[in-house]
Amino acid sequence: GGKDSTYNMIECVRHGHEIVALANLHPNKDIDELDSYMYQSVGHEIIDLFAKAMELPLYRAEIKGDAQTTNKEYNHPVDGDEVEDLYELLEKHTIEAVSVGAIFSEYQNNRVANVCQRLNLQVLAYIWQRDQHELLNEMIESNVEAILIKTAAL
Repeated sequence: GGKDSTYNMIECVRHGHEIVALANLHPNKDIDELDSYMYQSVGHEIIDLFAKAMELPLYRAEIKGDAQTTNKEYNHPVDGDEVEDLYELLEKHTIEAVSVGAIFSEYQNNRVANVCQRLNLQVLAYIWQRDQHELLNEMIESNVEAILIKTAAL
């Protein structure tokens, strides 16, 4: 993720959690970015710099699936869905919780919650449904330095 995921990690630490690793799902090596409902892939080639700067291990896996179902809800595993790539990545590691940078995407939030429920992990979503103006001001006050690398709109 980007600034939102980074800021949520700051909030996790502020609430007494310890960040033990970063996780990243990335496109195939022949693809620069994916048009994914679930994952931000822009800048994936430099994600290792985040881990290095934070002195944390980086767990990575390739996104093999795509959005098999685009409903807001995600109540059970769907073969070939990109969400299952997250499940496969997280189940390989001993962790207790997942930090989520989603603010208003019910699509993303519901899918991460589903994966965490199946793996018995806690969801840490401190910025979920926060007022955007207030949140952006907090990010600025926390000295989060965000660099825009792409803009997009529907």
